[in-house]
Amino acid sequence: RGPGADAVADMVEALDPSTAAGARDRAIVLALAGMGLRRGELVALDLADVDTDRGTIMVTGKGRTQAVPLTVPAAVLDAFAAWIDHRGNEAGPLFHGVARIVAKAAKGAEVAGPVRPHGLRHTAITEALEVSGGNLREAAKFSRHQRLETILIYDDNRTDVAGQLAATVTSRFTGAAPAAAA
Repeated sequence: RGPGADAVADMVEALDPSTAAGARDRAIVLALAGMGLRRGELVALDLADVDTDRGTIMVTGKGRTQAVPLTVPAAVLDAFAAWIDHRGNEAGPLFHGVARIVAKAAKGAEVAGPVRPHGLRHTAITEALEVSGGNLREAAKFSRHQRLETILIYDDNRTDVAGQLAATVTSRFTGAAPAAAA
């Protein structure tokens, strides 16, 4: 399910981009939660994959052999630039230890429960469904999932369609108005 949008916002707010660690951690959290990147996609990024002039990153997705350009939102691009300013322009990977960093950022923001990189991706996809009005195709393009059935799982968790229908069907048998599930 993921920690949810409010928890991610708390994590981002708690990170200080003026420090090297804060800039790095902010770039990681925003890329995972804002762009729905997989952890493997993020850790595979090299400095050469970031094109600040075009506002893109080159990402090799799950099961792919070719990198594709992804448009980077301004806030994520700014976070990448801040991290690169601290990191330096040496060639090589941008990020290491992503799972540990995400867990530490969540703890620092006092987010309950364990937070993992894939949980941030879950939150991103759920938010994509929310802001697109449940548009499965848009959410699939955003998440780079090849199967719409996968996106349906996120949508079902977001809306609890099964619970809503169960209440409506049950009300037909009892004559009572459908009650919202708890």
